Amino acid sequence: MRPATQSLSPGDAAALIASVGPRVTCCLLGPPGHGKSAVGPLVAAELQLPYVEIAAASVAPEDFLGPLTLVDSPHGPESTWAPPRDLIPRERAVIAIDEITNADTGTLRALHPVLLHGRIGARAIAPGTILIATGNRPEDHPLARTLPSAIVNRMLMLEVRTEVKSWVRWALDHGLREDVVAFVTHRPEALARPVADDNIPFSSPRAWTQLSRALDALDGPGVPVHRRRATIEGLVSPVDAAVFASLLDEAFDFQIPAWKYLAGTEPLPAGDASLWQALHAIRVAVTDNTVEGVSPRRVRTFLSKLHADIRNALLVGLAPAWAQLGAGDAILDLLDGARA
Repeated sequence: MRPATQSLSPGDAAALIASVGPRVTCCLLGPPGHGKSAVGPLVAAELQLPYVEIAAASVAPEDFLGPLTLVDSPHGPESTWAPPRDLIPRERAVIAIDEITNADTGTLRALHPVLLHGRIGARAIAPGTILIATGNRPEDHPLARTLPSAIVNRMLMLEVRTEVKSWVRWALDHGLREDVVAFVTHRPEALARPVADDNIPFSSPRAWTQLSRALDALDGPGVPVHRRRATIEGLVSPVDAAVFASLLDEAFDFQIPAWKYLAGTEPLPAGDASLWQALHAIRVAVTDNTVEGVSPRRVRTFLSKLHADIRNALLVGLAPAWAQLGAGDAILDLLDGARA
């Protein structure tokens, strides 16, 4: 399935669906753990409507069509469809059909009249009901199927993807741990990694949210460090778990801004993981031009005291940005070393 060119946050998708939902069925696609399932409750809360969620992969075609049964007629027994289960309420509501791309062919066929014509069995769905389908694209999940063109052509197809800034705002509003939020803020690529194979955990907004809540439960006295590390490794991608766990072990202070290292008011941390996290933060600050109030003399003093390997790691690829901060001599030293 061709990915959408414009992705929306869960909040933006909910606002859009609250406006157009009664007129067109919407389908939300995107990677696992990016908040697709949160959109329906947001719409229901906004419109003050009941919310119903149906897991498409866990129902049978008969739940929407009704079971085939025999009835007596003047001409003898005849087969007909009995009324289906009351999965969908009779009053106006927000109805989310979750994991639609994981449903089998028979269930998808049974969903056609629900999604396309607003009918379940012989009964019309209440006017004003909002139908939302959610699922993954084939590249997002190994069990995801491509939806039939008849369904795609009759729904508003939206891609939902949580961006770092919107997730950080949400995380702070919902009381997630400062160390988790700070790590994702400093390493935005860690918010979401590609879906891993072989049951290996992968980082996603949902995984970081779960990790924050799990670590809160492990904050009590006497909890062994290896349990905390096992929890981290069991929820996020290995590359993120290794760095984040080491930073927690070394009690890295995420609140120290990069300019304090450059100004010499804060020493670089001693632990390996903490040192490289601090260097990463400095490079990001220099790249984004967010180092303010540090004189060129202090910048030069900071760089001159570093081991050559660490200094080169900070300078490489960022010569123009460092030059603006007054680090011209250090850049020349790096170039001279390269020529040698």
